[in-house]
Amino acid sequence: MIRVIVVDDHAAFRAELIASITLEDDISVVGEGGSGDDAVVLTGRLLPDIVLLDVNMPGGGIGRIGEILHIHPNTRVIMVSASSDPSDMENAKRAGASGYLLKGSTGSKLRNLVRSVYEGKV
Repeated sequence: MIRVIVVDDHAAFRAELIASITLEDDISVVGEGGSGDDAVVLTGRLLPDIVLLDVNMPGGGIGRIGEILHIHPNTRVIMVSASSDPSDMENAKRAGASGYLLKGSTGSKLRNLVRSVYEGKV
């Protein structure tokens, strides 16, 4: 079972991500939050396999990757963003993100990315 935390400051979008992920039997959402602080606290408490993390939100997105990886080095971070700006993608990669998903991507693309990152692919 792939254990996922979803962190996005837009509650409706966060609910959509959760609904899309939970359609599969091999992926389980074990926590959710709305800020960078939530991402760090939940990672420490729940030790997820994957954190889906919004790029821009209260308490930081990209800037929290290092803290998440420090707390639980085996966790993989997938950034979720409306921005297709290459510099955002590069900054996320440099910070340690294993994946980058554009908001508006299909549910199957999200689930496939979660599985790929879980298997160690970037």
